[in-house]
Amino acid sequence: SCYFIVQFVSFLIFKFALTNIPVWAAILVNTFILGISLIFLIVADGSKEYIESVDKKVQDKILWIKEAQTDVDILISEATDSEVKDALRELSKVIRYSDPMSDSSLVELESQISEKIGSLVIFDKEKTLTDISQIKQLIEARNKKCLIRK
Repeated sequence: SCYFIVQFVSFLIFKFALTNIPVWAAILVNTFILGISLIFLIVADGSKEYIESVDKKVQDKILWIKEAQTDVDILISEATDSEVKDALRELSKVIRYSDPMSDSSLVELESQISEKIGSLVIFDKEKTLTDISQIKQLIEARNKKCLIRK
């Protein structure tokens, strides 16, 4: 749209203000305007593709934390003991406020956390509370390692 405005203003200038300028000068100026507009269009399209690829990488990196959050939320809805529910809610908050970005060096630690979450048995109160405490420690270690990598 900016191109059309500039092109129209150029037309008006050459048509009414600069009537004694040769036609080839008007063609040259308008070709220059078109070239600059094409360059900006190509750069904008390249930027769009780059932003989309970065967005996809970010989505892949935050997928793990979203899955862990969902798993814990499901366990909260299944838990019957109030102490276990409270501990799971706290764990859910810890996960929610964790650094969402993952790194290839954290895969092993995240795998341990996922395994621990997957092995939570909400009907065994003592084991569940112990496991939740261990998961929190693992998440804290993960967050510290994330912080170092930034």
